[in-house]
Amino acid sequence: MYPRWRFDFTPDASDPDSSPISPAEVFPERTIDEIADSTRPEGVEVEAWRDENLEAITQLSIPPETSRPSLWLTVVSLALFVVTLGRWLGWEQTPFIVAIVLIHEAGHLVLKKAFGYTDLQLFFIPFIGAAVSGRKDDASQVERALVALAGPVPSVIVAGGYLIAYHYGAFGMQDLPVRIALVALIINGFNLIPLGMLDGGQFFNAILFSRRPWMDTACKLLAVAALVYFGVGSPWISFGIAAFILLTLRTTHNIAVLSSKLRAAGLNQDHSLDEMPLERLMLAYAKTRDLVEDSSATTLERRVALRTGLLQRAYPGALARPASAAWVVLLLAIYFSVSGLGGYAWWIHSKAVKAAEEQRLAAPEDEDPDDHPLKFMN
Repeated sequence: MYPRWRFDFTPDASDPDSSPISPAEVFPERTIDEIADSTRPEGVEVEAWRDENLEAITQLSIPPETSRPSLWLTVVSLALFVVTLGRWLGWEQTPFIVAIVLIHEAGHLVLKKAFGYTDLQLFFIPFIGAAVSGRKDDASQVERALVALAGPVPSVIVAGGYLIAYHYGAFGMQDLPVRIALVALIINGFNLIPLGMLDGGQFFNAILFSRRPWMDTACKLLAVAALVYFGVGSPWISFGIAAFILLTLRTTHNIAVLSSKLRAAGLNQDHSLDEMPLERLMLAYAKTRDLVEDSSATTLERRVALRTGLLQRAYPGALARPASAAWVVLLLAIYFSVSGLGGYAWWIHSKAVKAAEEQRLAAPEDEDPDDHPLKFMN
């Protein structure tokens, strides 16, 4: 077993005579040479691989930057979201949409908190919506799937159930609640679509796509096609999201591929990269060579930075415990049941609106169409 590899290579500020040290001073020459030889990819010289290992150790020893949750970020982003939404869709609809988005994100936030995520941060994105960021490197695929469902599922159940009950006569004529339920159903139902960065896409990525990177990539390409198709004649934001997905597609695909490779090679036994024995760390680092070619950067430092960055982003996915067959069946049952409920609610509402419109058009000339009890449903 090799010693723990993370060291502070910076000089000690309290000791004026201290000076920076290098990994070569920390690890004996023989040990580094042994590791370089045992982990060396085929066709790579031992000396070149040793130098790259030392540079990788240096870069991985730098603690990752973490941002603390900020209430100001939430408040300022909410203000921008409200202003842009009000100018775009009108101030009458804005309060309801903001409330629906907040309830949606509260579902993600509560479940992430329950599962032990840290550094939770709620922030809003103008023209798009909101998100809750957080960190839990060893979150299981079941936890990730449940977190994805926690946002849209409760709202679809409540809004869809209300609309169904309403159209079966459980409530009186109510204009405002029906409008709010419709908006909630549209926003949350849209999020259940299994495409790209939507909650539905995150759900399927957790239980199915994580083991098959090509499926995740195909899902993102479908999302791009859908955004371009529905974006024609609508605000440019659809094309902006599609462009962002395309620009990040190669990186996200490489992250998924590397996570799969690390799992297949059994290089996901440690809670974090920090806790890996040095030899296992270098074996994991070697898996990045096929994804980040030598020609991708002109200097060793830059090339190693690309590879270590990829490794750091892919390792949490490799750690995630896969969902059992029973969990997959249960989660898919929940997903399709809720989606079916939402779809039925939309269908029965659309049918009622069509019938109301036909009745309005067939009204006698002396009857004011605006007095029809279902006029607000148009």
